[in-house]
Amino acid sequence: MNINRLILVDPWDNYLGYGEFEKESLKKVYKKAINLLRKYDEHFSRIKVIKNFSNKALILLKDQKFDFIYIDGNHDYKFVKEDLELSYPLVKEGGILGGHDIDFSGVLQAVSEFAIKHKLKLNAYCRDWWIEKI
Repeated sequence: MNINRLILVDPWDNYLGYGEFEKESLKKVYKKAINLLRKYDEHFSRIKVIKNFSNKALILLKDQKFDFIYIDGNHDYKFVKEDLELSYPLVKEGGILGGHDIDFSGVLQAVSEFAIKHKLKLNAYCRDWWIEKI
């Protein structure tokens, strides 16, 4: 794919309501992810990693527009709903807002309600979902 800029957001930290992960294990996964990303961007200039929770990162990005945003964060209904509300205004017209784990009840409920509220067509395949911004 011809990607000019890729912004990735992950807290590499424990989510509220999820099992606790050992901090050292999370640090190792973060380092592994950064090293893997460097292989795809020799000078590491087109990839930006934001180590934060999505709600905080999306607020930082509020003045930017994106062709594609993919959500795979906390699967609890209230967090998915918040991610949708913060992400959708950042998607360019004709862009895609998508995500993972539509088979989780909190994700399915939040995404379905969002699509109905905004009169958007919700698409799903396997565990992924997407909405085109019109």
